[in-house]
Amino acid sequence: MDGRFYTFGCYLTRLARMMCLDVKTLHLDRLHGTGPFLIACTHMGNLEPVLLSSMMTRPVRWVARKEYYRTWIGNQFLTRCGTIPIQRTGQPPVKAIHRSVQHLHNGEIVGIFPEGGVQRRQQCIFRRGVNRGGVSVIAMRANVPIVPVVMLGTEKFNQIEPWLPGRAAKLWISVGEPIAAPACTRVSRRRVRLALTETITERFVSLYQQTLHHFNLPDEKVP
Repeated sequence: MDGRFYTFGCYLTRLARMMCLDVKTLHLDRLHGTGPFLIACTHMGNLEPVLLSSMMTRPVRWVARKEYYRTWIGNQFLTRCGTIPIQRTGQPPVKAIHRSVQHLHNGEIVGIFPEGGVQRRQQCIFRRGVNRGGVSVIAMRANVPIVPVVMLGTEKFNQIEPWLPGRAAKLWISVGEPIAAPACTRVSRRRVRLALTETITERFVSLYQQTLHHFNLPDEKVP
């Protein structure tokens, strides 16, 4: 990770956020803890890592799909931000898991999307949709807590209009309580991992409902 590049990127993002976005947060302080932990974030757009990193006091190593590294610009940007490439080919992402666990063992923060990619409507994890289970695997191997994060409104940020000054596009962020990685034996590992994956999904469902209630948002307004 290029520390200066990362810090400068966060500074620019904060500036753009203050000028263009109306950000509402709930329990953001839960992301300011010490020690290693795993951020599990919803993925309705492509800018969750950039936006969330700019609100944190410590750097985050995000897991990013390998196809984003194909261009020179993409490769340079992601590499200097310290991201962890992951190959989605149907095979277990052994290298990405190993690197994530290694960084967590070094006391760092790793960010990952439990849905594995951008999801909308009934495929969202907070509607009991996709949960690929990678979060559970990494958390159990590294023995670190999982901090769930629901971000709403990011599906609009791939367009230019929300970033025009004065538009005040809305962004809602809720941070849940940490989920402890349970202990297991070699025999019980699979059963415990599946149970943890289900627990993570239920926490996202609960955190989403809490978000709607706290910010008075109707479910039908969330794509």
